[in-house]
Amino acid sequence: MRIALIHYSSPPIVGGVESVMAHHALLMTNAGHQVTIFAGRGKPFHPNISVKILPQLDSRNAEITEIKKQLDQGVYTADFDKMRDWLKKQLANSFDNFDLIIAHNIATLNKNLPLTAALYDLNQTPGFPHLILWHHDLSWSSARNHDDLHDGYPWDLLRDPWSWASHVVVSEIRRNEVCQLLKIPVEQIYVVPNGVNIESFLKFDLQTKQIIKELNLYEADPLVLLPARLTPRKNIEQALYIVAELKEIYPKTMLIVTGPEGPHNAQNASYKLKL
Repeated sequence: MRIALIHYSSPPIVGGVESVMAHHALLMTNAGHQVTIFAGRGKPFHPNISVKILPQLDSRNAEITEIKKQLDQGVYTADFDKMRDWLKKQLANSFDNFDLIIAHNIATLNKNLPLTAALYDLNQTPGFPHLILWHHDLSWSSARNHDDLHDGYPWDLLRDPWSWASHVVVSEIRRNEVCQLLKIPVEQIYVVPNGVNIESFLKFDLQTKQIIKELNLYEADPLVLLPARLTPRKNIEQALYIVAELKEIYPKTMLIVTGPEGPHNAQNASYKLKL
């Protein structure tokens, strides 16, 4: 599948959405999909992920910020229409032959309303790739943005249900906010929490990764850890009893004893075999 991700900026720009988008791109690429990132700022960060830069996608682009100043004052001008139509043409050409487009924050944040309007219009076009709107922030639900928002077009696009698009949020709280803002059933909003790369987060070395793979520890649910040596005084039997009880309810329960046999008693080796 050919997948396009679009946002105002992408790595190496540092930001929460940029980080999420980079991880999504890597996961999708590893799953065999062809991924292209479209952004106003950024650089290639992986040999198998294409990054296309169009400066006018950036929330900090000079032309875009000038239009935003006008919009923040409630002034809708021909400059907006001109930029919207230009972006629409550029994106229509760029998205040709893609199967799926994932837009981060563009549908609910007022950082680049010409881009929002261009994507909105394209989404109404027959044959346009399926659009997933990934909502991280909502301008209409944020008190600090209210002075910059006004009733009518194009500000109302940020609270429009965007027919034919799918909606994704990162939490149940955001799901309820989107439900109230867009006036759509909560069942139509998917919750996909931000994930954690466990190996990177916990700084696993190669040996730890190998042990996890050999013992299939990622399948454990729960994983019980006993940081003790294999000696009778550590009462490993009690841990085994607890795990046996847990497995009645949680069949994937696993126990890891981190220590070897005690080094100063020859009977510890036989104790290990007994267990």
